[in-house]
Amino acid sequence: FTEISNNKIVKDNLPLLLEAANSIGSPQIRNRATIAGNFINNAPCADSLPPLLVYDAILEISFSEATRKTSLEKTLLNPYETAILPNEIVTRIIIPKKRKIYHGTFYKLGRRKGVAISRITLALLLLVEDDKIKEIKIASGAITPIGMRLRELEESCIGKSPGREYFKEVSINLGKKILDVTGLRWSSHYKVKVVQQMLYQLLEKLYMEFKEAEIEK
Repeated sequence: FTEISNNKIVKDNLPLLLEAANSIGSPQIRNRATIAGNFINNAPCADSLPPLLVYDAILEISFSEATRKTSLEKTLLNPYETAILPNEIVTRIIIPKKRKIYHGTFYKLGRRKGVAISRITLALLLLVEDDKIKEIKIASGAITPIGMRLRELEESCIGKSPGREYFKEVSINLGKKILDVTGLRWSSHYKVKVVQQMLYQLLEKLYMEFKEAEIEK
């Protein structure tokens, strides 16, 4: 992860992955840990998963003398279970280049600021055109059983006018989706409220960045 943090291509093109890489463990852990090692066992708290999911990452998987490619999203099956076989290894992570300018962010909530296992992670990419949501990508981690794209929620946002009132509606819908996926637990009351507030603040932040960028044009 230290190499990812210092990589100019990542810094210039993949800021969400950069944020996630910088948040993982301690400097000693980041010096040894690899990105594939972070997500290969599909732990819910794998910090690299939400950014990679919103970036539509594709895995190149090798076995014997052959290789295959598949989306990271399809590889994630159940907690601590992937579609990668025991005789296979991830040899490359491919992230398609975006042709449009998205505003994005990654946020991690842990019990402390450093060397913390994630309690909730969210990654977002937002594209606004003509003051309408043209595209949005939302991925969660830790709060859901596996890192996952929230595609139904994404689709419901397309064509809507961004703003505080609508962001509140989206955040409420996220809470409902989380409960649908996880069921009611002892921690649900706290976590759902927190993730709703996280999404609301992140959406508002990205929309402000969009408006500031429009003014500067």
